[in-house]
Amino acid sequence: MYKLSKNHVVFILIAFALISAGVIANSLNKAEKSEASSDNIVQSSNTLEEKAVKVSDEEPKEKLPEIVSYVVKSGDTLESIASSYGIKVSSITESNNISNDAVLKEGQQLRFPSIDGILYKVKSGETLWEISRAYDIDLNELQRINSINSSDKLKLDQEIIIPGADKIKVIKANKPAAKDSVTASKIKSIKTASRGGSLVSPLPGIIWPLRGKITSGFGPRDGRMHNGLDIAAPTGTNIKAALDGKVIFSGWKNGYGNIVILNNGNGVETYYAHNSSNLVKVGQDVSKGQVIAKVGSNGNATGSVLHFEVRKGGKPYNPLIFLP
Repeated sequence: MYKLSKNHVVFILIAFALISAGVIANSLNKAEKSEASSDNIVQSSNTLEEKAVKVSDEEPKEKLPEIVSYVVKSGDTLESIASSYGIKVSSITESNNISNDAVLKEGQQLRFPSIDGILYKVKSGETLWEISRAYDIDLNELQRINSINSSDKLKLDQEIIIPGADKIKVIKANKPAAKDSVTASKIKSIKTASRGGSLVSPLPGIIWPLRGKITSGFGPRDGRMHNGLDIAAPTGTNIKAALDGKVIFSGWKNGYGNIVILNNGNGVETYYAHNSSNLVKVGQDVSKGQVIAKVGSNGNATGSVLHFEVRKGGKPYNPLIFLP
């Protein structure tokens, strides 16, 4: 029988030890990889959860009303069409100027809003402000529903969705004020104010903030007082300071929209409203003729206009009394 020498035994023991160490190292490596893979899975799962939370936190976009263009099919009635869209029959009849007992013809095209209300076609010269007043709906809401920017001009026959309305109304347009409504006495040093019959001093050096057609004058309008002049001009036209002054307000006021108010000294203030943008800040000194804003149509504007007021002691006066 073969007898192992001492050297052989030592060699075998060393070889066995090396093999065992390799097996252990391989096992440890596999364990580390398995643990790392598990960490990746957990991390990936956490990422998915975070994404899910982000998606769930996002608010769904509001779906605005749409204008429906419907082609009548055989057997359609006003009632069946209205029912299929979940709206009143009047929303269809008023929008298409047809009676409730109208007989529909196959192929006939109808246009109506996707909600209860009417589809109104803009007439010549009408403004969104006039339409909103006629239907007693907030101007900003009407702009939002119809995706109309404040500076957008309405076009003839443009279709406007008026929610909740049940009939077409005749809208009275504002009549332009006559420029010669002030008598020749305005050239005198002391002039008669158009409000309250009080006497007011002139404003030497005052200039027109811009030149244009006066679309609405000073005085009663639709049951309330209109405290200035509306001067029409394209959106973006420069508005100039009528007198030297200091800016005491530059921002948004209800009804006025974007407005700049100047303190011109001696109790006089001038207002410049419905601006598409204000170019001056509170506390800033401005010079007569300096561009302070741009014409716009926001707030309760009757179109793209400058609303200009002159106030003395807090009371509004007809600007035509003072302007050259």
